[in-house]
Amino acid sequence: MLTKRQSSGSIWAGIVHNLRSPYLLGICAYMFLYTTTSTLLYFQQVDIAAHAFADSRGADGFLCQKST
Repeated sequence: MLTKRQSSGSIWAGIVHNLRSPYLLGICAYMFLYTTTSTLLYFQQVDIAAHAFADSRGADGFLCQKST
């Protein structure tokens, strides 16, 4: 039979737990690097599309095709 566990502590306790655990810290670092590089690559893609097309409609169409 499953029992309901009561969560104890605060958000700061969870942050401290993440900082003390090498495993959780590695997961946090991986997610941070993944989201950061994905965002930077998206901005680069937008910049390349803006320079490659003469008008914004062409760049918008290109980015919409790449997203789907």
